[in-house]
Amino acid sequence: MPDLSTLNPQQRQAVETIRGPVLILAGAGTGKTRVITFRIAELLRRGVWPDRILAVTFTNKAAGEMRERIEKLTGGRGRGMWVGTFHATCARLLRMYAEKVKLGRDFVIFDDNDQRTLVARVLKDLGIADRFATPRAMLSAIDGAKNRGEGPDVFQGHDYFSDLVARVYPVYQQRLEQSNGVDFGDLLLKVNQLCREHAGLELRMAGLEQRLEYFDASDPTWEDSIRQSARHLTDLLARHQATARNILNRTTDTRDTEREGKP
Repeated sequence: MPDLSTLNPQQRQAVETIRGPVLILAGAGTGKTRVITFRIAELLRRGVWPDRILAVTFTNKAAGEMRERIEKLTGGRGRGMWVGTFHATCARLLRMYAEKVKLGRDFVIFDDNDQRTLVARVLKDLGIADRFATPRAMLSAIDGAKNRGEGPDVFQGHDYFSDLVARVYPVYQQRLEQSNGVDFGDLLLKVNQLCREHAGLELRMAGLEQRLEYFDASDPTWEDSIRQSARHLTDLLARHQATARNILNRTTDTRDTEREGKP
C-alpha cells in the first residue's frame, strides 16, 4: 500500500476523504492522477471491494497508466475495478442494455473512416454538393450536437450550415442504426437516452446502485453532480465536456464538496 507521508497536505486530505465528493482542480503535471490512484489504494486498504470503485478518464493511454499504477500500489488488489475512458465505460453499459435503445448487443462502433464514408454517401444521396458541407465538417457538427445531448429529433438549424446539418443528421443516424452501428458520440448519447426513456433503469444499470459506491475521475469534466447515484453517473458519462462552467457547477451543485486547489 502507498506511503501517504510522500503526499503534501492537500494531496493527503483528498486521499483520506473517503465519503462524499472531492474536487481537485490543478494544472497538468501537478499530481492529479497520483492523488486519485492513492485514493483508490486507500479505499482498498479500508476494505472497499474493487468492483465498487469506478475510475474514468479521457484517453486510453491515461486509463492504462492509471490501471498500471493501481496494480503496482495495491499488489494486484485492484482487479475487478472499472477503469476506462468515458467512451469505453459507456460502451460497456450499452452492451448490457443495447436492446433498450434498439441496438443488438453485437453493435459495431464506426471508426473515423467509416463515419466519413457514411456521411459522404448521405450527402450524395441528398444532393448536397456544397464546399462548406464537407464530410469532416458535417461529422464535427453532428458530434458536437451529440456531446450536447441533442439527438437528430431535437437538433435545429439556425443558419445556412446548420440547416444542412439538420437535413444530414437524421439520415446519417438512421443509416447507422440500420447497420446496427454507433459512432463515438452515440456511446455517450445512448447511455443518457437509456436513463431518460426507461424509468428506474438508471438505478439498476449494471447493478450500479449496489456496486459503484466510489467514483473517481481524473478530469473535472461533468455537467451534473453525481449525488452518489447511477443516474448522475450516466449524466456525467453523457456530458463530459471540460469547461469552466462544468467545473464550477461541480462544486456549487454538490453539497458538502471538499474543494482543493493545487494538489
